[in-house]
Amino acid sequence: MRFPKEAVLASLALKFLGKASYDCILVLLPLILGITVKSKNTLWEWVVKCEKAFEIVHKSYKKSYGRRDWHIDEIFCRVKGSTSKKGYAYILVVSDNKGNILGIHVSYDRDTESVEKAFAKIVDKETKSPKFFVSDDWKPYHEAIGFNFSTTKHVRTGIKPKRVQCKKKRYKFSVNQHERVNGDIQPWLYPMRGFKSLSSANTMANMFRMHYTAGKQIGYDEFWKRLGKIK
Repeated sequence: MRFPKEAVLASLALKFLGKASYDCILVLLPLILGITVKSKNTLWEWVVKCEKAFEIVHKSYKKSYGRRDWHIDEIFCRVKGSTSKKGYAYILVVSDNKGNILGIHVSYDRDTESVEKAFAKIVDKETKSPKFFVSDDWKPYHEAIGFNFSTTKHVRTGIKPKRVQCKKKRYKFSVNQHERVNGDIQPWLYPMRGFKSLSSANTMANMFRMHYTAGKQIGYDEFWKRLGKIK
């Protein structure tokens, strides 16, 4: 890279921590560091090259994930190449009862195969199958959860809480907890106005997951310190 490391880190921090658009980053870099980047393509190249660095940091600490209940839901985004009328694709997000994002997958289709691919991205060694898996009543969720988590109780609910009796304990579940996670993703998505390809959408989603998890586990300050030490 012909630009200094500080420019790359600042751009990534503005994108993932500041939720800034690429246009905004191009304006801010000269003001913050006195460095001018003329192309958004350059910023994107930095993102792609730094995905492995995000993975190194993500694997550098022990994570504490929830095992009581996991949740899955989807939100919309725009991806070039979508055949839907408005160019929509689906971001399937798996989270735990502590608010961590365990797996995330972007797909043109809303089907069982897409859910399976989201589950396949739950790769952290600290994850253990939960006692409950919470979702809405969409059929592909029921099929994929039943196949991949045969010993887990699937709770199908909505905004209105559903009470579940398990042994001597009573639990109350709704989709509201997962909606808070989605609420953290949407402000990050909005400035981008969509993705150029499914591949770029999944790259960005995976990096968001690792960054978001670090914020929960070790704090964003520590994440960026560790990222800055990688050559």
